[in-house]
Amino acid sequence: MKLCRYDDDRLGVVRGDMVHDVTEAQAQIRAAAPYAMKGD
Repeated sequence: MKLCRYDDDRLGVVRGDMVHDVTEAQAQIRAAAPYAMKGD
C-alpha cells in the first residue's frame, strides 16, 4: 500500500495511477484511538 499527502495536507492511498482521498477515515481513526507518545 502506498500513502501520500497532497493538496492542503490531504491523505491519499495510491492505487495504480489514481489517488483515493482517505482523509476522513484518518480523522475517524485518530478520534477513536488517540496517539499517546511514550518516550522521546
